[in-house]
Amino acid sequence: MVVDDYDVPENPYSVNFEKITNELIFQDYLESYFEWNGWNVVREVKPAGSECRADLLVEHDEYGWFGIETKFCNHGGRKMAEAHHQIITKYRNRTYFGHKVDLWVYAPFYRFYDNTGQPSSFMDTEYLIELTQGFFQRHGIGFLKKSQHDWEMQFELSTASHFVGIKRNNQRNPDLEAIRQTVNKRVDQYRY
Repeated sequence: MVVDDYDVPENPYSVNFEKITNELIFQDYLESYFEWNGWNVVREVKPAGSECRADLLVEHDEYGWFGIETKFCNHGGRKMAEAHHQIITKYRNRTYFGHKVDLWVYAPFYRFYDNTGQPSSFMDTEYLIELTQGFFQRHGIGFLKKSQHDWEMQFELSTASHFVGIKRNNQRNPDLEAIRQTVNKRVDQYRY
């Protein structure tokens, strides 16, 4: 059963993930999750001099600003390609509220089904997430991923200093300068 009007609870830790059935509900959840953990969140933001809208801008007192492009997707690559194109050509390094936002994150919410309409296997899900994460990170874009430490923005696979934890009192200690150097290196490789 598809539910298109789920109200995300005030406490995001009590969300029913089965009821997240579209991108707007996923954005509601992320907004609630970030705010619950002390971040400032702004949705559907236009960069200066543009008509396109970034899904979420989040700001942390210690870490600064991050842009987040959300997608609700299945196995196909269309949504992934849209997000990549939007971040690279429309959002990255633009000015929002007087701040240049250079760190962007792809936040997919996957609902995996096989050809019979049944949930797909764990192996397929993990493989696709890892493949997608590697693709975005290779292009200087972080990946929002649920891990044992809760949700994290991961900018380099297997490099803990490149993980930005969202949860209050998280155990991560991100090196923002190293993250920016990695992102800039990736951008320069592909000449965006």
